[in-house]
Amino acid sequence: MKRILICSFLLLLCVSILLPYYSVPAQGVYTTQTAPSATAQEIDGLFRSRSQGQHPRILANEEDFLQIKRNLETDDYLRTVYAKVYLYCEDQLTQPVSKYELADGVRLLDVSKSASQRITWLAMIYRLTGDHRFADRAIEEMLAVCAFPDWHPKHYLDVGQMAYGVGLGYDWLYYELTSAERATISKALHDYAVATSPGQWYKTLNSNWNAWCHGGVAIAAAAIYEDYPEDCSAFFADAVTDIQKSLEVFAPMGAYPEGPGYSQVGSLFSALFFETLTTVLGTDFGLSDMEGFRESGNYLRAMTGYTNSFNYGDGSANILDGAVFHWYANRYQMPELSMYQKTVQTNGTDEHLELLWYDPDLIAGKEDEELQLDYLLYSDEGQSIASFRSYEADAYQIYAAIKSGYNSTSHADMDIGTFVMEAMGVRWFAELGSDNYNLPGYGTYSNGYAETIGRWKYYRKRAEGQNTLVINPSDLGGQASNAL
Repeated sequence: MKRILICSFLLLLCVSILLPYYSVPAQGVYTTQTAPSATAQEIDGLFRSRSQGQHPRILANEEDFLQIKRNLETDDYLRTVYAKVYLYCEDQLTQPVSKYELADGVRLLDVSKSASQRITWLAMIYRLTGDHRFADRAIEEMLAVCAFPDWHPKHYLDVGQMAYGVGLGYDWLYYELTSAERATISKALHDYAVATSPGQWYKTLNSNWNAWCHGGVAIAAAAIYEDYPEDCSAFFADAVTDIQKSLEVFAPMGAYPEGPGYSQVGSLFSALFFETLTTVLGTDFGLSDMEGFRESGNYLRAMTGYTNSFNYGDGSANILDGAVFHWYANRYQMPELSMYQKTVQTNGTDEHLELLWYDPDLIAGKEDEELQLDYLLYSDEGQSIASFRSYEADAYQIYAAIKSGYNSTSHADMDIGTFVMEAMGVRWFAELGSDNYNLPGYGTYSNGYAETIGRWKYYRKRAEGQNTLVINPSDLGGQASNAL
């Protein structure tokens, strides 16, 4: 065992030397010849020909909900997921509605997350059971958050998250709402989300913020399109172009500069954006074919070891799981990702989407393939990742992963060369993960040797807090902040 660990460690050191310069052509990558685009007039024509006056229409229609019911009759995995969602919804019937509060003094995001989960899960269970208790509680929640003074656009993730939940609830429960309730909710979706989106800085970012906000506001715009056609068509036309900034970082092989945790968030809301366009307009304009995005599903799988994930940057060490694996499996005919999700599923906040995106026919008669033992993924944004694992049947179950990267990307640490390693169910070399986001200067990244170095004052973010070499460290964090 000792010899195996030593050999693996030496291999990691060798790879760390090659990693920043080495890339492999992606296999089976989908690419587009020109950048996707759309005009407001095109958007409007597609909507009127496909979705005008139709509800539900976002992510799912009546036939999709009927298919879930049919799958529940025969699939044990789906019944397990359904049971979790149903029990959660039963509990929510007696919980108080959400209140407007910035728990940390900075964000409404916790409220937006809990409210959107409550609304979407309740709406899903109503669609599957017809039990009006669930619809009534979801509507109560929507009316409560629509009575807020705003959805806190100063931290626009709060808006994107809330727009996702309220927009989907409005569409899925449209015929359970009174005309007055529709007017109230539609106005809030417009005034708090669609109307506040133009000029927001998330549109200029290549981080998870871009996809997260676009995905949420897109659902709001698709839900209320008939009431505000000019604003909604204009939003979609701009969004088709602006979201590409966050998709380009996946090229060429799916690795993500912000780490697998934020990749999972960005991938999920990218998928929600693609599916909103596809279900409502009939096309995503080729966005899901952009280079690298297909491979980002394999990246998430490669970043998960036997006990933890490779949680570099501000990531969590939790095993990566979620409904987006089922989406990847369906969109790109990659059943192995759906089978992976069935194996590792834990308690998440998107299991209503597992009910929607899991397709038992896709994996029928297939066996889970052995995880690829060695995986190298490279990103043009300066992120290279390699992972290695022993066979599943190996009693030692060794997993190791290492990265290069660009130190000034969002959520980055001074961590070029850092690695993790686990064996026999224990992580021997670990990443410390995130610190308190509200610490002074925590979100400040310097360029080169600039004076503002707030983030690099904290041990978890400095080179000393990583599994990498530290040579003559200074107050600049132990590596050059603009190093590749």
